[in-house]
Amino acid sequence: MSSYRKVAGWSDMISEVIMTRQMPPWQADPEVGEFSNDCSLTAEEANKVVSWVADGSPKGDGPDPLEGLERQVPEWFLGKPDKIITLPAQKVRAEGVFDYRYVTMDNPFDRDVWLKATEIRPGNTRVLHHVIVTSHPAGTRRSSQWVTGFAPGTEGQRYPEGSSVFLKKGHQLRFQLHYTASGKPEVDETELGLHISDEPTAKIFRTAVIAQRRFQIPAGAQEYKQQKTLPIRRNVTLYAINPHMHFRGKFMEFEA
Repeated sequence: MSSYRKVAGWSDMISEVIMTRQMPPWQADPEVGEFSNDCSLTAEEANKVVSWVADGSPKGDGPDPLEGLERQVPEWFLGKPDKIITLPAQKVRAEGVFDYRYVTMDNPFDRDVWLKATEIRPGNTRVLHHVIVTSHPAGTRRSSQWVTGFAPGTEGQRYPEGSSVFLKKGHQLRFQLHYTASGKPEVDETELGLHISDEPTAKIFRTAVIAQRRFQIPAGAQEYKQQKTLPIRRNVTLYAINPHMHFRGKFMEFEA
């Protein structure tokens, strides 16, 4: 979207994906609740774009407001971290489909710490698809706690007031790295920024995964449902849910 010419050239496709509700990428049912990060278009906004395309995508008067526009991206969205961990450089081939990579780093602290915010700064956005960071006792492969994650569009994670992620002394950090090919050899040097709370918080912020990993859809099935339950045995505050599928699905529903 760097110029009027580019937008106008895609205008028919823009109209089509808006009318079929493929874009913007927002599939939550509008009849169920309100969401703070709702990026969908209102009916009025959608009609405005579709009508503009139907009128021939006119440019209007004056200079192109997109020509030469540069987005100012801060070095760190959440400000300079208290501690920065730099991952070893990762080489990515020009072509192919890549398995996840795993990098284990020592905990840089000699004490227990409470993280009030975290931010992953991608080294190469052309190839880095996602990062997931967990902590586990040193010398084991067991992931004990989710720390933070990154996917395109993420601008760091500041944990709710009065809560923090607990990073125990002696635990290591494990990075899951997923890369995609860009058509030429690339190198990525991603960083993790940690913001430390001065003192322990009243609540520990945790991320739980409720996953149904082993199932087989019968041949010819039109609507095959799966379910999974996570018992919660203490009082909690639920801040967010993140529905996610690795294969095609029709809907997902959460019940408490």
